[in-house]
Amino acid sequence: MFRLFDRTRGAAVCVQAGEAGCVALAVEDLCNDVRRVSGLTLSTCSTPCAQGTQLIIGTLTNPAIRQWVQEHHVDVSPMEGQWEHYLMETLSETTMVILGSDERGTMWGIYEFCARFLGVDPLYWWTENEPRKLDKLDIPHLRIWDGPKGFRFRGWFINDEDLLSALSAQAGSYGPVLARIIEAALRLKQNLLIPCSFLNIFDPTEEAIIRQVTERGLFISMHHQEPVGISQQTVEDYCRTKGMPQVNYVDNPEVYEQLWKQSIQKWAKYKHVIWQLGLRGRGDRPVWYGCSQIPQTDAERGALISKAIARQLELVHEACGDAPVYSSTTLWMEGMPLYQAGALDLPGETIIVMSDFGPDQTWPDGYEALPRFPGHSYGIYNHLAFWGCGPHLVQGNSPEKIRWNFQRAVRCGDTAYSITNVANVREFVCGIAYMASLTWNPTQDDPTAFMQRWCMAEYGGEEAAACSALYAQYFNAFAQMDTSLFPRRMVLMDGMCRRVAMQLMNIIRGQELTQPDIQNKRLFDFPTTDAFIAWYRKATEDGMERFAAVYRRAVSLREELPVERRGFFSDQLLMQSGVMEQLYTWVWALCGAAANRRIGGDDQAFLQCVAQAETAIQSAIQMKSAMQIRKSAAHGPWKNWYAQDKLSDFADALCKTAALKDMGNNAKT
Repeated sequence: MFRLFDRTRGAAVCVQAGEAGCVALAVEDLCNDVRRVSGLTLSTCSTPCAQGTQLIIGTLTNPAIRQWVQEHHVDVSPMEGQWEHYLMETLSETTMVILGSDERGTMWGIYEFCARFLGVDPLYWWTENEPRKLDKLDIPHLRIWDGPKGFRFRGWFINDEDLLSALSAQAGSYGPVLARIIEAALRLKQNLLIPCSFLNIFDPTEEAIIRQVTERGLFISMHHQEPVGISQQTVEDYCRTKGMPQVNYVDNPEVYEQLWKQSIQKWAKYKHVIWQLGLRGRGDRPVWYGCSQIPQTDAERGALISKAIARQLELVHEACGDAPVYSSTTLWMEGMPLYQAGALDLPGETIIVMSDFGPDQTWPDGYEALPRFPGHSYGIYNHLAFWGCGPHLVQGNSPEKIRWNFQRAVRCGDTAYSITNVANVREFVCGIAYMASLTWNPTQDDPTAFMQRWCMAEYGGEEAAACSALYAQYFNAFAQMDTSLFPRRMVLMDGMCRRVAMQLMNIIRGQELTQPDIQNKRLFDFPTTDAFIAWYRKATEDGMERFAAVYRRAVSLREELPVERRGFFSDQLLMQSGVMEQLYTWVWALCGAAANRRIGGDDQAFLQCVAQAETAIQSAIQMKSAMQIRKSAAHGPWKNWYAQDKLSDFADALCKTAALKDMGNNAKT
């Protein structure tokens, strides 16, 4: 039995000289975890002790550790030459080792130790879940080794981060918030991060973000609309500052190449970059939107994008010299149809990243039939969050759906790369934890087992079953819009409710149903305006009752939970089910108002529908305010969490809804 600590003393932690800085920082996290659960501060050293109890941590690529392992006959054969593998072994009552095949493998061993033996929730800061106190920690004889059995690169895309901006403002900069994101990713054995929506490496404060990510041993990449760090908006801003006319890649490739070179030279200073390649238009649109010079056929458009990618990769190799180069291109939006049509000619060394269809967060029809070419490697870009059609303020993808998605990708062999859009992180911690589990080992967790384990860790053993059942009830409350291939393939979420509501307001003002956005065809795919109104009226009427039932059950179950877990539970199920009930009520009432105007109905009935819609949005605002008050009083880091809710923007929704009353009043006069 190896004793890490008791009430009076602790083992020494030995980290040999020559270890990567990211390993040393992970050891700091381990020591902090021990301090949190025991109150003890473990001593550290750089040379194994001849006497005393010691936890030895190191990487096989470190000559000092390699020599020590050989001298003490530690069998590291399961890790030799492996990617990100680790070994934990108790060698005697006084010696335990955590060893990695590479620096990230060593970190995974450290964070697995923290979770397994110290009881630290990998997402503890986001879930407000502190580990329980321990008087001592005895570890029986064990020998555990593991490594990723799923995806080689596994990570998060921080996107549409309006809520995170409140934390950044509170902290004075993005750095402290990013540190929490990085720590959570590492504890979940993620090795890749796109740290924000837009990153300007020419701004020293933003370049510091790259440094912060890579110093922790993570790979870093760019938003897909910022290939090699340059977006179309950057090009336009550059032309404006130089007094130049606006340019396009067809007529002015030299301007793009100049900016690409400048960006690549700066990015190339950092280790662990996965270069994003591509050619996109302004506002994350296809490059031909707003540019009449772009060719019209798929073949010509594909050739143009392929040319840009080839040139970007050439410039990257020139800048990186003999250093390893990792690159990817994301087939977002127009990319998938162009690839399916055979219009793209992509470099063999570049990971081809298949994209889901954002509004339903699943792979498009025909995904399995897409060609995979020998010599190429493939990955996936998927969404737990998706602004525009949601989810954004609420979690909407059930564990069953998440697993179904990942299983399809694994069966197709698209496992070189996985990046998941997690938006502001906190609303989606349950899905994030499950996604991390599946990217590490796609076969280890069925949804039921995961939810039971997760609820037990977050809410306590006695209430775990009830909490797990309520999560299932919550996910089943959403109106199903598309059940082809998989139940709840597409459900009516918060962002979708806003889009539908705005369309209904247009209808109330006399417009017919239109298709306003290329990303939202399924939302508005109805043969007539009346069919659109009727479908959403019925769907939301049924759905708001289901969410009301979830909310009522959450209110009662909350009182059965430990006091310290009630706040997080409220944010997860009270807040989210309550907001969805009000959003469904808003849409339902607007459907009634729209139907009334379509037939020239009674003004009093119309105004009653508008009043119901207005009350629903006011209730959603009040619900957020109530959560805000609770956080201000009891949850310091989260006290301004909803203050920067700029995307859902319930205040704007309330204003637009209230303005509809003029329609009735005008009709009266």
